[in-house]
Amino acid sequence: MSRGEAGLAWLAGLLEGEGYFGTINSHVAGKIYRYPRVGVTMTDRDVVERVADMFGLKVTSIRPKPPSKLMQYRFTLTGARAAQLMVDLRPMLGVRRQSQIDAVLAEYSMAEDTAVRRARSNREAALRRYGHAEQAPPADDPQISAIAQQAQDHHQALCVSESTGRFHKDQRDRLIKALRAEDPQRWTYPALAAAIGCSPASIAAAVRGRVS
Repeated sequence: MSRGEAGLAWLAGLLEGEGYFGTINSHVAGKIYRYPRVGVTMTDRDVVERVADMFGLKVTSIRPKPPSKLMQYRFTLTGARAAQLMVDLRPMLGVRRQSQIDAVLAEYSMAEDTAVRRARSNREAALRRYGHAEQAPPADDPQISAIAQQAQDHHQALCVSESTGRFHKDQRDRLIKALRAEDPQRWTYPALAAAIGCSPASIAAAVRGRVS
């Protein structure tokens, strides 16, 4: 089902009664960041899959806890995509749901940008690991921010927790090779490790095409 006007109207009706609008905590370097979250959990798998299909995502199965014998199915959208969905659905929802959305979006608008935060956190981690500031690209480097945004978008597309701060391996390895080919003097192994959030050994393995 597409996310056209009819699709959004159907989704609004479902989430009004069965969904939830809130936040999810992400623990990074001893700090807690909160991201928008929209989701629905039901025993009707076909309904939840219909929602997931609208975003190209998968459904999570939840085993029943006694005394229930029914399997539950969950769809969750987090981060920037969840925030945008809240904005799109808000005019179609009731007062209670609108209040929930307003509270989430107000908090999200005051939070540090994810790309900037991830770049800063990776830089701090690199300094702790290697002890040299020059080994980590500056946190305000626009290309580092773009890399961090790619990581965020990819995690959301896979419905994976943002707290990991890491790429899906295939995408990560392709990006590593592309940056090394573009400018090997700038994108040293420690610099790539700081930007992406993994060890220089993993960077070297990716460049050689091995499993990290």
